[in-house]
Amino acid sequence: MRPIKFDVHLPALGFNHARTFAQLAESLGFYSVSFGDHFFMNMTLSRAVAPSPTTPKLECYTTLAALAALTNRVRLLTNVTPMGFRTPALLAKMSSTLDVISGGRLIMGLGTGWLRQEFDACGIDFPDKPRAHRAPGGRSSDPEVDVDASAHQF
Repeated sequence: MRPIKFDVHLPALGFNHARTFAQLAESLGFYSVSFGDHFFMNMTLSRAVAPSPTTPKLECYTTLAALAALTNRVRLLTNVTPMGFRTPALLAKMSSTLDVISGGRLIMGLGTGWLRQEFDACGIDFPDKPRAHRAPGGRSSDPEVDVDASAHQF
C-alpha cells in the first residue's frame, strides 16, 4: 500500500499569501502545494476563490516557478490545467522549464476545463466532447502516471 500524501491548495489571494502558505506547507511536511490554472473565476461560482474583482488572478505556471525558487522540497502541482488554454508545444515548454527550475518537483494536473466563460472570453473553443487516451481498464500504462479514468464516461 502506498502512503497517503497531502496537498495544500494555495489561496488565490495574491502572491504574498501563496508564498506564505507554500513555505508553511513545506515546513509542516506536506507533500505538495497546488495552484489553480484559471484566467479568471466567475464571482458567482466561487467567492472563496476570488473574494474581490480587484484581487489579482495570478498565472499558474509563473506563480509555481516563483514558488520553486522559494521552496526546496515540496512538490508543485498544477490544479488543473485545461489542455485547450495553451498549444501543446507551449504547454510542453512551460512545464519542462518549470520542472527544471524546480529540480524535478512539478506534478501536472491536466484536464479539459469546465468554466465555459473562460474559454469564451479568451476566444478558445470549449471542449464539448472531451476525449481521453488510456490503456484498457481505464489505467495508464505508464507506471509514473497515476490515472484512473474508469469512473468517468467519455
